[in-house]
Amino acid sequence: MGEYRCQSVGDNRCGIRTENKVLNIEDNEANVNLIKNVFNKEGFITLYIESDAYSGFGMPRSILTNFILLDINFPGMNGYQVMKALSKDSLARHMSVVAVSANAMVSDVEKAKDAGFAKYITKPINVSDFLNDIYEVLYH
Repeated sequence: MGEYRCQSVGDNRCGIRTENKVLNIEDNEANVNLIKNVFNKEGFITLYIESDAYSGFGMPRSILTNFILLDINFPGMNGYQVMKALSKDSLARHMSVVAVSANAMVSDVEKAKDAGFAKYITKPINVSDFLNDIYEVLYH
């Protein structure tokens, strides 16, 4: 497990200064680094990182995160399988899970919504849209 603590305290758009814990389950290092940089700039999020679905599935039980960013495409256990397992876990089933995927077809978005994902973010990540989605998940 990797933990990345943002270095500065920033203002969020809701006027609330608080620390939020986010688990990012992502195997692509470039995407991990982008999300680290975005959250560092925002400054109020502690980011926990797992690079595979199996490790990420165990993480919510050890740390109560505000929500999970979950890549969909993993070898072995994919994001939909992780989501299904999380929905059966008494602690994790109340967490919002945001799908992150390069699959951008309307049917992909609908499949994720049907599976219970709070949001569906497509790659490559548009930082402005990404932040809007994150704020919506955190504060609505």
